[in-house]
Amino acid sequence: MITLPSFAAMLLASLPLALPFLHPHVPKAIVVQGAGGKATLTWFTVPYNKDQVATLPNGAEWHLGFATLDVAMPLAAGKTVVPVAKYKLNVLRDGQGEFSKFVLIPTELIAARRAPRGQQPDQAKVDAVKKDLASRSIPERLELEAAKSAGKDAEHLDFAILTRGFEAVERGSANPKGGVSFALFADFGDLHRTLELVEQFGDGANSDSGK
Repeated sequence: MITLPSFAAMLLASLPLALPFLHPHVPKAIVVQGAGGKATLTWFTVPYNKDQVATLPNGAEWHLGFATLDVAMPLAAGKTVVPVAKYKLNVLRDGQGEFSKFVLIPTELIAARRAPRGQQPDQAKVDAVKKDLASRSIPERLELEAAKSAGKDAEHLDFAILTRGFEAVERGSANPKGGVSFALFADFGDLHRTLELVEQFGDGANSDSGK
């Protein structure tokens, strides 16, 4: 039987970079409309604490306020394709202690790997999900470069997206010829990271960035 105090302790352990339990974690979302679909980012706010950030070991990932990126249009980050899928969005602290990568993992694979406390995941279920992902050309894991960016110290984890729109078929038209391009910014204390993404649509679907 799980008591209330032990449940609270378990919850706190799942939020390694969060401050006290009573902090209001505000759910937030950003929707980017592209030429052929949209991308939806969701997360909740987490207060910055430098000492707790330091406890995340090198080589470990952090959940970024349990952020998810639901991609309903094919994207590319540089030469890395991000297929249509819903992903868990994490950040990786590399071996040198830098937060150098954004990590995308399909949420259906994460769900398949879950198991009741003290038990192992159902390997047959995990294998079935992996097979299905492969059939749709969706990688089990994507690591994307997290470039450093400028910004003011952020009291709470926050995201912003700067969209540059898409190329239109002609002047004065809103009919798309190419995909939308946008930059995702993550800010947490003095940590500022960004990721450039381009929708693969029309001419953009055949560009080098989509290979």
